[in-house]
Formats: sequence, structure tokens, C-alpha cells
Amino acid sequence: MLEKREKEKKMVLDFPLQIHTAFEDPSQVRDHQRMAPEFAASAAANAVGNLTTEYASPYVSYLFRFGKIVEEFKYRRNELELNSDRVKNDVEEALRQNELIEKDVQDCRKSAEKELKETQSLEAEIERKKCFNWCPSWG
Repeated sequence: MLEKREKEKKMVLDFPLQIHTAFEDPSQVRDHQRMAPEFAASAAANAVGNLTTEYASPYVSYLFRFGKIVEEFKYRRNELELNSDRVKNDVEEALRQNELIEKDVQDCRKSAEKELKETQSLEAEIERKKCFNWCPSWG
């Protein structure tokens, strides 16, 4: 047991010597010293790259998903138009039967008409610009 402790003690005392002898050549020490700034630069570049990816990804994904976004927009517009027509027919039928139309139904119809006008102008703008024909229709 005593021999084991002596051996461990000798290893601890010899450790600085082992480090020093590992770099007996001064060029090795200089190479090792140059690695620290390179490592720091690499870590900084990695952090900047991660942040750039995090903040730019929504904008880049917009370019690649533009076709799907427009498709969904047209689908939702068509759905609104069909529902608006259905409500309009129901209101006309109720008026023919001398029924009272509730205020919230009238407000809903006005809101739907306003939205349809806005989406029509937006749809025309989409067709006119289409991302300057840069947006691929992948996805």
C-alpha cells in the first residue's frame, strides 16, 4: 500500500516535467499557443452561424413555401366566398318571409364583404408581383 502511494506521489510530482518534456521543441509550444485563438474564432463563427440561421429561417422558408401560402390563401378566400353566398341566400329567404334579420348577422355579412374586397385586391397584387418570379414553387 505504501508503494502505491509513493508511486502516485511520484506521478504527481513528475506531471509538470511530463508536460514540459512534451513540448521540448519551441515550435510545438508556438503551435499550441496559436490554437487557442483559432478555437475561439471557430466557436464565435459557430455561434454567429446558429443565430443567423435562427433569425433568417422564417424569411427563407417564405421563399420556398410561397406557392403553398398562395394556394392556402386562395382556398380560404374561396371558402369565405361560398359561406358568404350561403348566408346571403338565407338572409334573402328570411326577408321574403318577413323575418327579422339580427344585427350580428348583418355585421357578419358586411365584414365578409369587406374581407372579400381586400382579398381580391391582394390576389391581384400576388399575381402581379409573385416575388419577382424568384420564388420557386417547391413544397
